[in-house]
Amino acid sequence: MVAPTFFLYLLLPVWILWARDPDPVFFQSDNLKDLKFESLPGHYIILDDGGEEISLTGLKDRDGVLYWHRKLRTPVCLTGTCKLIDIGIYWHCTGDFLGLEVYGEHLTKTDHSDFSAEDYDKLMEILTDDWSKLREYELSDLVEEVYVEEPGVDGTSGATKKEIAAEAVKDAVYTTHTIWHLIHVGEKEQLMNLTAGELNKDASLIGSLLANDPSDDYRIVVLKLLADGKLREGNWKNSLVTESLENSDNKELQNLAIKSIAKCDYTDPSFLDYLTAVFPDFPTERKIQLVREFQKLPSIPDQLYRALVHDIENQQDWYIIGVFQLLKNKGNYGKELTRMAGEIGETDNLALKNILRDH
Repeated sequence: MVAPTFFLYLLLPVWILWARDPDPVFFQSDNLKDLKFESLPGHYIILDDGGEEISLTGLKDRDGVLYWHRKLRTPVCLTGTCKLIDIGIYWHCTGDFLGLEVYGEHLTKTDHSDFSAEDYDKLMEILTDDWSKLREYELSDLVEEVYVEEPGVDGTSGATKKEIAAEAVKDAVYTTHTIWHLIHVGEKEQLMNLTAGELNKDASLIGSLLANDPSDDYRIVVLKLLADGKLREGNWKNSLVTESLENSDNKELQNLAIKSIAKCDYTDPSFLDYLTAVFPDFPTERKIQLVREFQKLPSIPDQLYRALVHDIENQQDWYIIGVFQLLKNKGNYGKELTRMAGEIGETDNLALKNILRDH
């Protein structure tokens, strides 16, 4: 009798071959072709629209930039039948769509013909649009219904509705709709939360993102996570916020830096020197935004206090109101507020008048 372990040795090379030989890739979007990934060791979960768990793989490229990947087989329901498609979806760590792979066989249309190169180009154009009209439609609403008076036949799908025809590959509206919804509906925020978890586990990932960010997309997502309190302490915060405040070409980056200002390290003398030096030259609107964010600080450093009240009697009314409200809640500034109220004098602004009268 042959020992059972003999058969295990025979099967072992087959298993290794299967493990190393993934499904053949019939289509890969262009922006994936030059990327080389390594998988992260963790187990990652998000929820679909029905609350079911979806498994994802975390990936890093050669520069240490983080991505997310989902491989799945899912039915695409056509007229009277459901066909399985085998695909891989890739996202940036921002939650934005990165690319698509198709495994096993090409995607097909309602006439069973394979997608052409032009069809895949059209599909990628649609999938890249976060706000496609497909968002507004259920699978059952994509085509005009044509009713047939035949025994046992309730109806059959007709042509794609005109208002969404441009949002789908011709003769493949179900496939286009299915893949678009798998990419865009509800995933982005969950993927950003996964990203925050990885950045908190390994701060070097933040450095990799900021070093490989020609379009500011990664800076934006890091600042969003920071402003929302989802990232822990790190020596990168002060420099990222100050650099973003100075980025006059990107208003979103500036606004996120303002929203993140309370998360900075105010024990850093160089940061305080920078902030108090540039503060007087900020436009009034930005000063008011910053004063509002300073409410989130546990206390106001003396150096920042001096910058806030410098020449206050000549500032715009709503800035003065903001500073008074800030200092009223942040320490023993009663005498200073009384002195400043006297220097400001009379005003026609009722809200400011009420503030000054209290001091």
